Amino acid sequence: MPDAVEELRAANDLLSAQCATAAQRAMVAEATAGKLLRELDVEKEKLRAWKSRAEAAEKRVVQGEIMLEETRRGNDALERIAVACEFGSGWRSRQ
Repeated sequence: MPDAVEELRAANDLLSAQCATAAQRAMVAEATAGKLLRELDVEKEKLRAWKSRAEAAEKRVVQGEIMLEETRRGNDALERIAVACEFGSGWRSRQ
C-alpha cells in the first residue's frame, strides 16, 4: 500500500508541476496579448490622426479647386466683357 500512496503523491506532484507550468504560460500569453492590444490602440489613434489630417487636406484642396474655378469663370467673364466693350465702342473692328 505504501507504494500506491507514493505513486499517487508522485502523480500529484507531476500534475501540480504541469498545472504551474500551464498557469505560467497562460500568464505570459495574457501579458503578451495585453501588450499587443495596447500597441494596437496606439496604432489606431495614429491612424485616426492621419485620417483626420488627410480629410482636412482634402477639404483644403477641394476649396482651392472651387476658388480656382470661380476665378477662372470670373476671368472668362471679364474677358468677354472687355471684348464686348472693345467691339461695342468701335475701338476695335471685327475681322
